[in-house]
Amino acid sequence: MEGTLEFPLEHDCHQGVLERLLAQANATGLSACAPEDLRLIVEEVLTNVVKYSGAAERGASGTVRWRMWPDRLELAFEDPGDPFDPLGEDEDDLSDDERCEGGMGILLIRALASEVGYRREDGRNRLLLTFTGV
Repeated sequence: MEGTLEFPLEHDCHQGVLERLLAQANATGLSACAPEDLRLIVEEVLTNVVKYSGAAERGASGTVRWRMWPDRLELAFEDPGDPFDPLGEDEDDLSDDERCEGGMGILLIRALASEVGYRREDGRNRLLLTFTGV
């Protein structure tokens, strides 16, 4: 099962995206990513895009594309915000202040996802996440 959802980048936009993804996960019998993990990831990624990318201030939309099987989930988060590669941040370089202020989201995503990738293409940031197994 696969799909695409485009949505305005605004405060709490993650809620509608999450509802749609959870409904699809239930229909697919997804076991590759627990619902609470999916909730954390969607909220973390989209909250950061809205807060820091500059796209929300421009009234832009984001996109989430997904492909699901019972034992595999692929997510692609896309936004037209300022270029930012979250994988370029070295977790060892985070100060204690950065860890307290946040800065832990990519660590969480790396811990939960089987594969994480980023690319900048056609003026859009694309964060690619894959979850496999149980």
